[in-house]
Amino acid sequence: MRDRDEAKADTLLMRSASKSKSQENATAYAAYTSLPNEVRISLLRAVTILDGSPNIIDMHDEIVRELYHAAGRGQVEHLVERLEGWWFGTVIKALSASSPGSIPVLAIDQRVDELREEFKRDALPIDFKTSTPPLAVVAELDGRPFVQQLRKIEIGSIRIEYAIRDYYRASELIFPRKSGRG
Repeated sequence: MRDRDEAKADTLLMRSASKSKSQENATAYAAYTSLPNEVRISLLRAVTILDGSPNIIDMHDEIVRELYHAAGRGQVEHLVERLEGWWFGTVIKALSASSPGSIPVLAIDQRVDELREEFKRDALPIDFKTSTPPLAVVAELDGRPFVQQLRKIEIGSIRIEYAIRDYYRASELIFPRKSGRG
């Protein structure tokens, strides 16, 4: 870290708390000043202030700007909404775990890649994302000509998996399976 001085920050915060007349911040000041000195210093060691960073309200626009080319014009807002939903769920899981951990940047990249695939112009509507074929259906579809053709051109197992899933979703939209059929 750069030149951090938690003791000086604590002194400044304690001074600010004692001089403030703000009723809005009174509860926060009282909570902070009631902590033992070593706990306040420990808290300050765990805090990093990123001056000039966007606030939570501006963050949405920042994400839209970053993902502008990841989907078609009319789909960017939907993509961002899905990414934010995933992110909030991921953060909640991380924070509520018995020992909170970090969230790898690669997990974010992977989720953006997945969403980009879902929002391609020729992809099925995202409303059917949860339609995943049962293993028996995957085995059945694996013998279909389109799967055999994809294998012949060596397109890769992940893309074949996507093709089977998309075929299943499309056929479920047109010919829903009756319960009892796998």
